[in-house]
Amino acid sequence: MPIIGLSTLSSHMNVDFSRFPLHTPVADIAVQGMQGIFSIIKELSRRDGLTLADVGRLYGEGMLVPQIVGTPAQVVEQLVELFRQRGEGAVAGAATGCCKRSSPFRELRATHQSEPGFFHK
Repeated sequence: MPIIGLSTLSSHMNVDFSRFPLHTPVADIAVQGMQGIFSIIKELSRRDGLTLADVGRLYGEGMLVPQIVGTPAQVVEQLVELFRQRGEGAVAGAATGCCKRSSPFRELRATHQSEPGFFHK
C-alpha cells in the first residue's frame, strides 16, 4: 500500500504528498526536504516511469533507503561505497550522525580527507 510509504516520505521531504494524485510522475514534484534521497527518487521516476504510488510502495518497503548494517568497520565501508556511487547527499546524515567518532571512520576520514566533498567539515 503506497499510503504508508508516502506518509513517511512526506515527513522526510517536508511536502504533503496527499495534495497530488497517486498517478503523478514524481519528476514533476518539487520538495523542500532531503534533496539527496529525493534526487534518487526523481532519477528512478524518470528512468522507470514511476508514479507517486509506485514510489510510496518502494519507500514503504525500505527499498529506496539504503539498509546499512554490520560492524563499525563494515558500516563505514558501506557508507564510503554509497558516497562513491551516489554522492555526499546520500551519506551526509548517516556519516555525520552515526559513526563520526568510530575508529574506522576516523581512519577513513584521514585517508580520504583530500577528496572534495568526501566528508563534511
